[in-house]
Amino acid sequence: MARRRGLIFEARNDRLGLRSTVAGAMVSDDPVELDEHRGMAAQKATEIRRRLSAVLTEQAALRQHQAELEAVLFAAPATTWPEAAAKARYLIELFAATSEGRDSHRQKLIASVLEDLAKLSDCPPRAD
Repeated sequence: MARRRGLIFEARNDRLGLRSTVAGAMVSDDPVELDEHRGMAAQKATEIRRRLSAVLTEQAALRQHQAELEAVLFAAPATTWPEAAAKARYLIELFAATSEGRDSHRQKLIASVLEDLAKLSDCPPRAD
């Protein structure tokens, strides 16, 4: 036992691993689930941070995949009508996701144009 600044420190090695005693209190090397020892507000804040981090990571991956798709789609001019229709469909769907594209009248126009593209390019319309 060693005495340091009024506290007693003791370390011993037994079958369960290293155990330490600090001023009579037993300290374990086992991991502690910290969320169990926090209040509900702190747990909720931690969960929000974790989920936000996951969403941001997924958004970054989505942006990367979108950039890769655009690089493939627009690397060369379309040589067939179905290729041109696929490019137009992609751009129309990008527009549909904007605030202007969410207008109910424009949504009907977009759906109509996508149906026309599917018919003319012999591709079945996509079910969303």
